[in-house]
Amino acid sequence: LTRLLQNSGASESIIGKVPLMKGAYRRGEDREQALLLPERVEDYITEDSIVRVIDVFVDEMSCGGEDSSLPPLREMTGAGGSQGYSPLTYAKLLIWGYVNRVRSTRRLETETKRNLELIWLLQKLTPDHSSISRFRKANRKRIKRWLKEFNLVCAQLGLIGGEELGVDGVFLKAVNSKANNHTQKRIKARLEKLSLQIEEYLTALETSEEQDVVAEGESKSGRPLSENLAELRAARERAQAMLEQAQQSPTGQYSEIDPDARLLKKKSAPGSSVVGYLAQSAVDSKEHLIVAAEVTTAGKDVGQLSPTLEAAEEVLPSPEGKDEEEADDKDQKQRRVLADGGYFSINDLADCEAKGWAPYVPTYPQRRSQSKAGLYATEQFIYDPETDSYHCPASKELERRGQYRAGEATYQTYYAIKACRECPMKERCTQASYRKIHRHESQATVERMRERQAKDPEAHRRRASLVEHPFGSMMYWNQGRDLLCRGKQSAQAEFTLSALAYNLKRAVKVVGVAKLIEAIKAGSQWHLIQRLTLGIAQATRKHIKAFSKMFSPQIFTETG
Repeated sequence: LTRLLQNSGASESIIGKVPLMKGAYRRGEDREQALLLPERVEDYITEDSIVRVIDVFVDEMSCGGEDSSLPPLREMTGAGGSQGYSPLTYAKLLIWGYVNRVRSTRRLETETKRNLELIWLLQKLTPDHSSISRFRKANRKRIKRWLKEFNLVCAQLGLIGGEELGVDGVFLKAVNSKANNHTQKRIKARLEKLSLQIEEYLTALETSEEQDVVAEGESKSGRPLSENLAELRAARERAQAMLEQAQQSPTGQYSEIDPDARLLKKKSAPGSSVVGYLAQSAVDSKEHLIVAAEVTTAGKDVGQLSPTLEAAEEVLPSPEGKDEEEADDKDQKQRRVLADGGYFSINDLADCEAKGWAPYVPTYPQRRSQSKAGLYATEQFIYDPETDSYHCPASKELERRGQYRAGEATYQTYYAIKACRECPMKERCTQASYRKIHRHESQATVERMRERQAKDPEAHRRRASLVEHPFGSMMYWNQGRDLLCRGKQSAQAEFTLSALAYNLKRAVKVVGVAKLIEAIKAGSQWHLIQRLTLGIAQATRKHIKAFSKMFSPQIFTETG
């Protein structure tokens, strides 16, 4: 080595380091050396690789109808032209990409040519980025069923308990900047500004007409006033069209790039607004698997608890029945759902209880106006269901006097005018002539929930540890917060793929690759039997109906 360095003209300082370098570091192989590598790609994929689960899972997916996870497979024809790629190929590629944090279609195209796992998975097929993108766009609705199919397999393995769920929401950033998002307030302000500018230009034109220099009238920029006026009128027409579209939009806003996206703001974090979508997820407490992943255009979490539970119930196992002797009370037989205070809605909580769920949502003890004034909170008035009345802190009874509707809810009013006027504690109770209590028709739901929370004060701590970790993994570690496609359906597809990737890795970690593959194959056979049974039943009904039309009712009557 020293002689080679001397012949190559290396400096004495480098030649002097040769004895020190010899044996001190690992040396790589010569790039010209011939290697005897395994001839099969199969030998490069270990038995416990998650790519084997992806391969089996996609192969067992249902293809064909509108309710299937993949579009129907084409049959061989005698027509010319090059052959396309199978939907199974695209599905394997997309799932592999989200599992390995490769979401861009161009990067996926590159990985198909150099990644050994992907070469094995796709059997050396290399679809281009445009065809990958077209498949994802054409099958946005079907992608949502992929998560459901995998969760059904996990339920068969016992990885989903269904006894306790954690629900939370997160903002997804759409392909639309804040500058390209317009609220109705912002558009109206723009219209007023343009109208004022047009009036100024019209005044300037009138002045130039009086001076007989209409054609030569120029603005400060040196351009003719007539040209600037035409541009302002065109801008006002565009703003008026944007206002009409915003008024017709379900979100009440207009986004130029992604029409479905809306401006979302967080009161707890000023300046953290984003143009995008509100995503909801439900996480099961047994193995922390995501059982529901929904994307909405709502601006807040309020009202999203019940719809998220409906989506989760499609894959949850049926609640195990318990005898009356085994259950101490009704709450032990109910399934629990944990959420933060942003989900507090009495109507939503009542819907959850009607579906058999016991909600745990923080409640706000009193209104801010009462709190600032130092008055008694509504919670300090005790309700008596037997007499349908309230007892105030002064032990006076407030009877029910009437009811009214506000929106979709009904409220009952309780007050006692004479008792309030004579009460010595009135100054600490109300600033009006008497105190009035408004009770929601489903207020009993909130009272039962507060009793449950008092018995289980650690419920909200469990919620944070249950649902925040999957969000952190999907949104930040897998970079799923920034969407790549436009439209609500595309956002739903991307969020579903992120949730499916998380569940795949989680299930492999819990039960292993071999057991998971076995469950996928067993579940596919069961669903195949169900589909065959349903198809035979439908065909039988069809033939019976056709057979009955061939004969008149009199023939059946005569022949008995």
